[in-house]
Amino acid sequence: MISRISEIKETIYCCIIVYYVLGYTGSVYATILVTCERYMAVCWPFHVRRMLQGKRAVLAILLVLGFSLILNFPRWIEAQQYNGAGYLLRSQYDRNEETGPFTTVVFVRTTSGILRHRLYRKIYHGWIWVTLMHILPIPGICFFNFKIWTQVT
Repeated sequence: MISRISEIKETIYCCIIVYYVLGYTGSVYATILVTCERYMAVCWPFHVRRMLQGKRAVLAILLVLGFSLILNFPRWIEAQQYNGAGYLLRSQYDRNEETGPFTTVVFVRTTSGILRHRLYRKIYHGWIWVTLMHILPIPGICFFNFKIWTQVT
């Protein structure tokens, strides 16, 4: 029973983490998309209606969604592999003078599958993730906001 409950908890945990990261990626790039739209509306007010038609806006949103799914696809693989071998059961024999001898079950978290590869962690979690989620978005937003600020002032 305890094993089944821990499996359910681990499955829920993996899904929450994957959906959280997917939402995080989507919101960062949706913010960049909105900043670009505001830049065009302020800097090119007479051309913005022609440039930002409904189909182009939907296409841009779908591109952000697709990019978020592609960037976070390895996280799904991590979650699926991690869910299968996420916990090892280790029993410990304890002796307590008041209650007598008893056995406790300890859940020890282990890594498995793709997360064991150091090169994968270095490239995906280190370089790709940091570059696409932290290094590139901030200068992009700053650039477009600076252009808006210079146009207004």
